[in-house]
Parts: sequence; structure tokens; C-alpha cells
Amino acid sequence: MKIDEQVRRMRPPRYTVAQAAPLVGKDVDTLRRWRREGIYAPSQSRWFGALEVPLYTYEDITAMRTVAKTLKPGRKPHGLGRAVARLRSRPRPRRR
Repeated sequence: MKIDEQVRRMRPPRYTVAQAAPLVGKDVDTLRRWRREGIYAPSQSRWFGALEVPLYTYEDITAMRTVAKTLKPGRKPHGLGRAVARLRSRPRPRRR
């Protein structure tokens, strides 16, 4: 079974970089750069054999949409880390 298939079966849902990028409205390389530069890192990762795969939750995708609206092309984020921390610390609504 492929990694994408295993991730799709997870409950609650988790998304790989390739699955999360279109949901955020950004390119896969952009999300990878955000992770590398510390702008936004996924809340989880899981090992599949010798491969570590970052996994994004729906809350991560919502927060990354906010980051995407906040960042201006070609600019370094200032104070964005605090904004992301606030997004992550909000109480999460219960799903039914």
C-alpha cells in the first residue's frame, strides 16, 4: 500500500505536502520552504519505513491559509511566528 493511501485512511484526516498544497492554494515547494525556514511546520510527522513524512491536519491547513494571506511575495515575515502560535492555541471546535 502506498503512503498516500495509508494517509487517506487515517482518522481524523491527515494530509501529506502534496495533498495539503492545493487545499492551501500554494505550491508544494512553497510549503516545503515554509517548513525549512520555520514559517510554518506541520503539527505531526510519521515514519513509513525509513521515510519521515510530515502530516498536516485540517487546523494546519486553516492556519496556512491565514499565513498565505499575511505573507507578501518576496518579503520576510516579521512577527508571523506569534500569529501562528495564537492560531494553534485557539480552542478547536468539536466535530460531530
